[in-house]
Amino acid sequence: MIFSTLLKTSGFLSPRDVIGWTLASGAKKNTVRDKKEAMDYMYQWFVFLWGVYALENYLNFRQWKVVRKSTYSDLNSMLKSHFTEESFKKSKSYANDKMSYGFVHEFYENIRTTVFTVLFVSPWFWGKAKDICAQYGFENEYYETCVVIFLTTIFESVIGLPWGYYSNFVLEQKHGFNNMTVKFWLTDKLKKLFTIGIPLNSAIMCMIVWVVKFFGENFYLYAWALVSVLMFVMMYIYPEFIAPLFDKYSPLKEGELKEKIEKLAGSLEFPLKKLYVVDGSKRSSHSNAYMYGFRNNKRIVLFDTLIASECTGKNEGKGCEDDEIVAVLGHELGHWKMGHTVKMLIIQEVLTFVVFYGFGFFINNDELFANFGYAGETEAGVYIKLTVVLTTIMAPMFEVVGLCMTLFIRSNEFEADRFAVGLGYGDLLEKALAKLFNDNSNFPLCDSWYAWKNHSHPHFNERVAELRVQTKKFEAKKQ
Repeated sequence: MIFSTLLKTSGFLSPRDVIGWTLASGAKKNTVRDKKEAMDYMYQWFVFLWGVYALENYLNFRQWKVVRKSTYSDLNSMLKSHFTEESFKKSKSYANDKMSYGFVHEFYENIRTTVFTVLFVSPWFWGKAKDICAQYGFENEYYETCVVIFLTTIFESVIGLPWGYYSNFVLEQKHGFNNMTVKFWLTDKLKKLFTIGIPLNSAIMCMIVWVVKFFGENFYLYAWALVSVLMFVMMYIYPEFIAPLFDKYSPLKEGELKEKIEKLAGSLEFPLKKLYVVDGSKRSSHSNAYMYGFRNNKRIVLFDTLIASECTGKNEGKGCEDDEIVAVLGHELGHWKMGHTVKMLIIQEVLTFVVFYGFGFFINNDELFANFGYAGETEAGVYIKLTVVLTTIMAPMFEVVGLCMTLFIRSNEFEADRFAVGLGYGDLLEKALAKLFNDNSNFPLCDSWYAWKNHSHPHFNERVAELRVQTKKFEAKKQ
């Protein structure tokens, strides 16, 4: 999470918004000395960048053809039992608009990244940060890191405004999901920028810079320990102190829903301490639910758009009934009971270590950084070096790890579904999933190749088919 947040707000070379944990590959420290080989880095990275773009656009085009050519008659009997012709047309229109927007935005991002890299825009920002610090007598790497994060975060936020505006106030508004005003949207972005984006990232990055400079060749051990501690601290601080700055979290009202959730948690020995409802409807009509917390201090958060009794105004008629919400939480608690959360934490810890260990192979490769414009007066500091290595040398590993994690999470989703079925929630979970798909206008058909690459959660058709198989097995065992 820390790496992904830094890369999104840094404004440096970024082929795409990727999972923030990668494996490293490369040569030993100071072994790449051939200047021609160093010059090949940028060329190879461009080949990779546009190669991935071509592959993903091919898969996106396959899905786009499914969306464009499908009709209601293409749905099987199971899908027709959950989707009306009207809801199908609505989801088709929404999917088509989102994919059309995605094609244009992805092309723009790749062009922007290519142009910015060739023109050395990021080194220009780094040089400007060094000049500002020198002008005011703050010539050290910590101040320079903070200033460059400030400059690039502001820059990225400004050039991203038109895309964010179109996504929220044209696309989402057209399909009835956006609930924000322009004033609220801008205020919210500014709050996030100046409470999280700039100060938090600057503080974290300065700590990493200090660790790398202070501990020398063995920095990767201490950097890994630092980031591990920060991850656990943020897991506590963010929901308790930061998230409430942007949304209102209210205790779930006394009643049948709360009693049923507490009964379910008690039956599984889940250490539930608090139940919250968050006012997600002030931003969007999309719905969600999640759990968080350490060891014996667990909390569950429900979006108000998930609870049928909370859905009013244009959201009236949406949401799930109490038993359906409990079924969804049966699935979520399955993740906890089956150890999925712990497994994910272990994977993150291993990958964090490998990232810093891999970074150590390239940190002294000055020719690599010079190839991307960081030389002379703009010689790269630790923050710059880490950003370049993460977004170029390790970029292929982002893709590999991302795909592996997609497959792993998908497997966990099936396992959690089976757990919910074992609690007797098979039919209710199917109904809840159908309502969530309809409420969020998710398109019910999917190209298999596209789903394999992009869907961390099984698609509705595949998921319900497996749910019904597991429910039949469960019912047979009861008899």
